[in-house]
Amino acid sequence: MSGEEEIGRMMIGQRDSLWDVIAKCDDVCFTHILPRLNRTDLKFLYGVNKETRALIKRSPRADDVKNAFKVSEMSSISTLEVAWENRWLWPSYWDERIFCRKVAETNKLELLKWIREEKQCEWDYVPINVAAQKGNLEMVKYCCLKYLHEEAKAPWGSGTADLAAENGHLHILEYLVERKYDQYYEFACASAAKFGHLDCLKYLHETAKAPWDSGTAALEAQNGHLHILEYLVEREYDEYDEGACANAAEFGHLDCLMYLHETVKAPWNSYTANGAALSGHLHILEYLVERKYNIYVETACQYAAKFGHLDCLKYLHKTARAPLDYLAVREAHKKNQTECLRYLLDNYGPLPYGWRYEHGELRVPESEVFSSSESESE
Repeated sequence: MSGEEEIGRMMIGQRDSLWDVIAKCDDVCFTHILPRLNRTDLKFLYGVNKETRALIKRSPRADDVKNAFKVSEMSSISTLEVAWENRWLWPSYWDERIFCRKVAETNKLELLKWIREEKQCEWDYVPINVAAQKGNLEMVKYCCLKYLHEEAKAPWGSGTADLAAENGHLHILEYLVERKYDQYYEFACASAAKFGHLDCLKYLHETAKAPWDSGTAALEAQNGHLHILEYLVEREYDEYDEGACANAAEFGHLDCLMYLHETVKAPWNSYTANGAALSGHLHILEYLVERKYNIYVETACQYAAKFGHLDCLKYLHKTARAPLDYLAVREAHKKNQTECLRYLLDNYGPLPYGWRYEHGELRVPESEVFSSSESESE
């Protein structure tokens, strides 16, 4: 046997050994190979032959091949071309612009260039926003050059800065300023604040001169970014409304609520207690009592009862003296919050019209029982 024949025989043997690992060694394949494949790669493997179809059908990922191809998961031009040429696989509402957007979501500039330059796929401004969201500066530059300036000669879209700020991509914001981007709206600052990106917020406010409004503080409070609040105070921000305290309370950020109320003097209203009750934050309700908060409405007890926060319901009723109405009983019954319902009944919570509580038994009209069951099934 010649040397070349021997090498060929060895290569075939190595190939067959590798194939045996893939197709016949389930423990190795299921643990080390299939988990590394996205759903699109898995579908391509499924289509190779009968052995791979049988392999995937008996694997834990059998259900993954039932879904359609996801263009955003394509990893090469060859796989992308399959999706492009088989348009019958596209959802009925897709057109070329949506397809191009999905290609941008791969975050691979070479794929976007290929679909645009080789296939002349139609597009719009959306790939720019996708690139900004993902922080892909080279893709942003390509889209700006090829779409905004050469093809459409179109203005910027306002979402570009919003998405860059939301995801903390300062380098994208710097590029937008360099390109004289002028579509800043209040949501850009609010997005940076909500997700705690202080560097982006400072750049937007101080360099890009982007506007801000009450949403900047309100969305910050939702996620508890105290350092953002401190920056707003430093910059003499004065756009606070009741939404900031309400969000801090609902999401349990006591440090932000204290700072808003005691340092900033931000206003609050009944939504502050309502939000704390809805999410079950007893420590927030205790702080409100400590600060002599007195803007309770019936909704606070309704929320506590509806979502099963018995400790909050008791505290609102006994300590905060928050008002109760029949809706608290109805919500507890409707959502099957048995402990809250028992507490309300034993403490003379007002009953809905036609309901009776006698000898430890609650009697509910047939119509209410029907609507309750219907609601639970939803």
